Amino acid sequence: MTPAPRRRPPRAPAPLALILLALIAGAGFAQTDPVALDLDAVLDAREGRVAVVTAALDLAERERTRSRSDADPLALRLERTQARQGVELARAELALARADTAVELVGAWTRVRETMAQLALAEGARDLTDRALGVAQLRFERGSATQLDVDEAATDLSDAEANVAAARDGLALARADLVGVVGRDAAVDAAPIDRSRLDRPLPDDATLDAAIVGLPAYLQVAHGAELAAIAVDLLDPSFAAQAQIDQARTQLTQAEAGLIEVARGLGLRAQALRNAVASAADRDRIAREALGQAEERLAIEERRLEAGLVADLAVAQVRLSVDQARLAVLQAEHGLLRAWLELEAGTLLDLGVGRGF
Repeated sequence: MTPAPRRRPPRAPAPLALILLALIAGAGFAQTDPVALDLDAVLDAREGRVAVVTAALDLAERERTRSRSDADPLALRLERTQARQGVELARAELALARADTAVELVGAWTRVRETMAQLALAEGARDLTDRALGVAQLRFERGSATQLDVDEAATDLSDAEANVAAARDGLALARADLVGVVGRDAAVDAAPIDRSRLDRPLPDDATLDAAIVGLPAYLQVAHGAELAAIAVDLLDPSFAAQAQIDQARTQLTQAEAGLIEVARGLGLRAQALRNAVASAADRDRIAREALGQAEERLAIEERRLEAGLVADLAVAQVRLSVDQARLAVLQAEHGLLRAWLELEAGTLLDLGVGRGF
């Protein structure tokens, strides 16, 4: 009989279920930095990002320009209008910078949380395959398994260890990405996301239509149309050539047509973002239902284990499937959060998810 490969001492079981439950049910996850980044802290970090700082400085400069224009008794109608438009556009651009930065920051934050859970799951799978190898070796020694069974179990363990290494690399990359966007190294809080931020009604069509007029892309075209209308008003036939007046009217017509087209495009995009939230909510619901079913199955298998009807290793496999379902819930919840933030960024509606702009 060919001697079985020597098996290294078994590892202590990883607290996988505790880690995954922490990520979706509220327990902590210890990191090197004592100040953990929760969702609100991540959103606060956007104020220090270059895009937001630049947009805020631009708004301050445009407000000073408008103040000077308003205080100037000799300022012309066109000058006052352009100064006002500059402030309106700068405010919208600052709001958009904050919203887009929130999407970027939260995306990096959720990737770290997910890769933390993926590493824990990979370690749990590795420990399970380690136990399976021990069982295969014991059965081989007793003559109830073949060398092929042992070799297959050893291969499974090697694959599981490779998955752990890949998960560690993924977590390191996710952490580096988070440091890059947040601007500092910090722990990631594993507390659950407040469901009140996620379980909320979708905005209706009227709300989306009203929001469009405040987007920078709309304002740029709307301001052009407003200036074109002023140009038409200022051109009087008593001193302006008819060709010049006709040209100004043509420009106004083109600007108004462009405004209609921009509004249509922005409206379609807003509806698509709203539909993405609805789809993400469906995935979140399905993942939670699947987790409930997995937990029910685990409860049944644990009762069978107590009755001596099933082996402990089989129940451990069911526990691992529950942990996989918990990871799926975490990913679905994060996907729903990001979908809401993208809807806010695409409409500049304060929906209560990203804490305003």
